[in-house]
Amino acid sequence: MSPESSIKTANKLSIQSSSNLYRVRLGPFASRSEAMNTISRVTGEKNIQAVISQ
Repeated sequence: MSPESSIKTANKLSIQSSSNLYRVRLGPFASRSEAMNTISRVTGEKNIQAVISQ
């Protein structure tokens, strides 16, 4: 599954920018495992920090 298709499972996508930094928010997800799977697909092998909040 591509990152684009996993993003479609989320109800909201929010992107905030400040200078050269970006905050991307996805959700909500039905379960923590669905959120974790999406994080791994979106970040891939990149050095990107991801946080799950409830």
